[in-house]
Amino acid sequence: INKIFKLFPNPFNPSKTFLQFNVRENSKITIYNVKGQKIKSLDNKSTWNGKDFSGKIVSNGIYFVKICSHKKMEIRKVMVLK
Repeated sequence: INKIFKLFPNPFNPSKTFLQFNVRENSKITIYNVKGQKIKSLDNKSTWNGKDFSGKIVSNGIYFVKICSHKKMEIRKVMVLK
């Protein structure tokens, strides 16, 4: 399988590290909670600091990272642990 991105570390602690993405240019990154609610969008950025749209650090749990790059789309699971 040809992966369009890698993320690390996973799980991660937003107070100590950023979630890093190794992505192609012009990628759209969207973070969702387990309810399917969009909590953050990152256009062409390579890190997520664990904060939602309002700037608050998200709670412990599982989140889904969706990255769209050109004609490819991939979703990965990430765990936030404080």
